[in-house]
Amino acid sequence: MKKSVKLLLSAMLLLSLTLSGVIFAGCWDDEQQTSYHNDKKEETMKDIVFLTIGSTTLKATLAETEAARELKSRLPITVNLHDYGGWEKVGEFGFDLPESDEPITAEPCDFVLYQGNQLVIFYGSNSWNYTRLGKIQDVSATQLKQILGDGDVSVIVSLSVD
Repeated sequence: MKKSVKLLLSAMLLLSLTLSGVIFAGCWDDEQQTSYHNDKKEETMKDIVFLTIGSTTLKATLAETEAARELKSRLPITVNLHDYGGWEKVGEFGFDLPESDEPITAEPCDFVLYQGNQLVIFYGSNSWNYTRLGKIQDVSATQLKQILGDGDVSVIVSLSVD
């Protein structure tokens, strides 16, 4: 009887998450091959942008933050990124965006605003106060790390694939 109740509750939870849009394609952990689930703010993202790194263009969804809306209004832009901490690439925009920092555990494929003027793209995980900008879609953490490579790299953030 307990097993049946657990199965029923699990099925109801899965159906609820699926219908509410919590499950979506995003960046996934290579070892587990599971999609990351994000909080409600990320679930309702609608705006698409593209990040071009070398010859690879990645699709991303923007967060519903004032900083993400302002960033979108300034596109296209190029940001030069460098490695930091072994889990992220960081670079200055050259302008400030509105901050709405909150404690976040960033995961691979998240990109955030740091200190109001820096773009951070995560290929690992880190907890800190950031303003959400968006999430890169349809690529694994390992693939993203390979695309970003070692050392400095330029990323073009744009509204279309050129």
